[in-house]
Amino acid sequence: MARTQGTSARTQRLIAGVATVLVAASAAIALGRVFQGNGPTLRLLAVGIASAVIATVLERRDLVLATIASVVGLSIAVGLLVFPETTWFGVPTADTLRAALDAAARVGEQARVQVAPSPPLAPLMLAGLAGVWAAVFAAHSLAFRAGSPLLALLPPVALVGFADSVLEDVVGTSDPKGVTAARLRDVNTGATETVPCEGIFIAIGHKPATVLFQGQLEMRRGGYIVTAPNSTATAIPGVYAAGDVTDDVFRQAVTAAGLGCMAALEAEKYLAGHAVVSEAAE
Repeated sequence: MARTQGTSARTQRLIAGVATVLVAASAAIALGRVFQGNGPTLRLLAVGIASAVIATVLERRDLVLATIASVVGLSIAVGLLVFPETTWFGVPTADTLRAALDAAARVGEQARVQVAPSPPLAPLMLAGLAGVWAAVFAAHSLAFRAGSPLLALLPPVALVGFADSVLEDVVGTSDPKGVTAARLRDVNTGATETVPCEGIFIAIGHKPATVLFQGQLEMRRGGYIVTAPNSTATAIPGVYAAGDVTDDVFRQAVTAAGLGCMAALEAEKYLAGHAVVSEAAE
């Protein structure tokens, strides 16, 4: 009899684990549709399965302990899948925390300006990974700890309905050239809708391309290069930074052009001064 009960308990845990993994896969695939390519969907799927495994393994443990383990697991996943350059052999560091906080502060901004399917920008990937992880963990807890399978469906269903419209086409005229409307497509039904407008702005995000200089130049949170006040000079003499790699406030083409002009003038002055020194040495 004891053996039968033990087998039954193991079977129930196995069914619970499989069901949670299926929920994780559904949530990841549903949310992955808002990103370009298959890479983001695979990352979301990996995160969902990892959350399901942790929830299932710790199913009989104290909820506080399971939650702490889940937070640790999410931190590792975020470090590996969103900010791998900030980790120490896969272990999150203080740089990972700073990068995550900076990205979290820009989630609302990116969600407002991006059009699905969007590039896998760090703020949106952070939100996606955290959303899938939390939805799967919450679904498991509601289904098997609280004994409410119906409520357990709510977290993943919320992700399934996320961002159901994508930009299908830009409508305009050739003479004179101009935009007259945006054609949107519902990813659930395939139906299209034409929305009149006079212009479309496609944002590319605000992640500075400064990976090349990490460990060589001082940077602020988010990867922006630090320059001297009222100058484009970095901590290394003769090296100047301008535009999107250093400006985390205005982020406009016109301000980048102005900073570029400043950097050119400062570089010219630096080279002129060193030319005099070189001639004197000769």
